[in-house]
Amino acid sequence: MSSPVIELINIKRDFYSGLRGFKVRAVDNVSFSLEKNEIVGLLGPNGCGKSTVMKMILGLLESDSGSCSVFGESPENVGIRKKIGYLPEAPYFQKFMTGLEVVKTAGILCDVNKDILADQCDKVLKLVKMDQAASRKIGTYSKGMLQRIGLAQALVHEPDLLILDEPTAGVDPTGSEEISVIIKDLKKSGKTVFLCSHLLTEVEEICDRIIIMNHGKIVKMGAVHELLRSETESQITLRTKDVAKLAKLNEFFDENGIQACSEKKRISLQDFYTDLIK
Repeated sequence: MSSPVIELINIKRDFYSGLRGFKVRAVDNVSFSLEKNEIVGLLGPNGCGKSTVMKMILGLLESDSGSCSVFGESPENVGIRKKIGYLPEAPYFQKFMTGLEVVKTAGILCDVNKDILADQCDKVLKLVKMDQAASRKIGTYSKGMLQRIGLAQALVHEPDLLILDEPTAGVDPTGSEEISVIIKDLKKSGKTVFLCSHLLTEVEEICDRIIIMNHGKIVKMGAVHELLRSETESQITLRTKDVAKLAKLNEFFDENGIQACSEKKRISLQDFYTDLIK
């Protein structure tokens, strides 16, 4: 049986602040795993520990205790990073570089074969619809354009795992929908996607599972369709062109031998999240 793409077991991480070194526990006994070919969303309010978790998975921070593995190995293994594409929440690139130069540099750093590098750059720039602006300086880009270039540089080496921190931040509604489609297509091609987002409608649409954190702990996780199924309410969907028949519904069912089937009502992720994080 293959190892999980990401596996965290009882991870803890403390930070110290102030002159007296006041300890703040940013991540408290967090455990979860991601399997190949799924999209998982990490949710929670600002300061709940999401970014710290992502940085430990990327090997940018060490945990104080517990274990973290990516593709069965330590995230500190530099070779593993070639399998990962990363888009930070606020990507920063040198303003004097063009979009193409940013993507090409990322490809070189990730050891893309020089014989296919140009084709790979063209491919991902077209994918994120930045091919027409690829020759422009980064300093002339809008926030949404920076996000698109950031996504392109995360994809240029065709990683098996994508870690995306607020991938649609600052992107217009049409662009957000386009990026959502790209993420879903990545899953279809066998990739694993781990993302953070405050856009809950977007998360509800594209994620297979969600993990919700608060105060450094996981407060809920599971499949989206299971978590959003109400345990206290059911719903019956009726379709008829004759509104008058609705008043005689029970009689109509009995006379025609129709059995009504009900299912648990699905609530929105926004309502679920708001009730959980108070």
